[in-house]
Amino acid sequence: MNFDELNKSLPENCDCLEKSIEDLTHTYARHFNKPTVRSQDMLTKWEKYTNTNAFPKNLDLNDCVELCGLKGLSVDIWNEESKEAVIQRYLKTFKIISPKNKNAILIFKLKLSAGKFRHTPREHDKFHYDFYKADGFTIDLVEVIEFINLSDYL
Repeated sequence: MNFDELNKSLPENCDCLEKSIEDLTHTYARHFNKPTVRSQDMLTKWEKYTNTNAFPKNLDLNDCVELCGLKGLSVDIWNEESKEAVIQRYLKTFKIISPKNKNAILIFKLKLSAGKFRHTPREHDKFHYDFYKADGFTIDLVEVIEFINLSDYL
């Protein structure tokens, strides 16, 4: 599994994959606007900035933590311990940002050689992970387990 795309534009001695694992057993969650899996829903912020050439003016290209955060796809581990907290955080966050969207949560696993996960807890989200896509990543490597409609929890 190669990560040449991930490693482009990183400062020297910056290793986003440090303490990361290929995880084929656990289930993860990601917010989706529609209950369908599309390639554009799996784009990282870095890929979106690159595609639109709209990098933030204050982006520090020497800040390893910031760059790894932009190059990783935000997901949450999905299990009995995390389920309620993840649903409530998504309800709070995405109801405010996009109240008219039919918000959903994609529950998924990844197939072999899709990429690696790194636990990157945040103050408000101890279940947060960054998913780093391998160079050969395609949407076909996402195994859909379930879509949860957030409007069912309102």
